[in-house]
Amino acid sequence: MIHTDALQQAAKELKCLELLQNNLAIFDYCGMSMFPLFREGDKVAIQSYQNQLPKIGDVIIFQRANQLVLHRLIKINPKFSEPKPYLTKGDNCAAADLPLNFSDILGKAIRIDRGDTQIRLNSLYGWTLKLLLTFLSQLELKPAVESNIVKKIKNLTF
Repeated sequence: MIHTDALQQAAKELKCLELLQNNLAIFDYCGMSMFPLFREGDKVAIQSYQNQLPKIGDVIIFQRANQLVLHRLIKINPKFSEPKPYLTKGDNCAAADLPLNFSDILGKAIRIDRGDTQIRLNSLYGWTLKLLLTFLSQLELKPAVESNIVKKIKNLTF
């Protein structure tokens, strides 16, 4: 008998292998850390970086504590000599994650499939959302800055 945890881990490893081999893979999104843009049950197309570097605002996937995490890149330390220059945060999270190395990053989200709807993150609509949500995530890192307008924007649904 195979435990559910073992099956889930094997499925994650297969998806990561697919991403490495094909430079593209579809992952099932679960959780609330990237709400309102990403919702439980969304299918997320992930593309590997292939000769590119991550940019602030990219929604990246990385592995942490045996889990795959999909969060937004909100800061890059300009000193790439620093051990871990990439800082991420979930759009719906109060605090940033621990810093990452480039080698920790598996790829970036390029599309969300939600039923019959596709949200292309590299479109004008996706780019606008990226700027807005990155700004809000960076703003939240500053203590006591969140105003009523920021709270209202966060409550928008997409």
